[in-house]
Amino acid sequence: MDVDVTTPIRVHGVAQEFLDHAKHEVVLERIGLTSEAIVADTIAHASESALHSA
Repeated sequence: MDVDVTTPIRVHGVAQEFLDHAKHEVVLERIGLTSEAIVADTIAHASESALHSA
């Protein structure tokens, strides 16, 4: 059954550039890929999407 459903997609990743050497957790924090940062980004964009679709 086809239904007109729009599913927003957010892509998180590491840019192709040199990253200074550090522990894995430090690098992820530096580029904004911690679980907390991803959750905050997801919530912010979900809230924004909800406002625009209302």
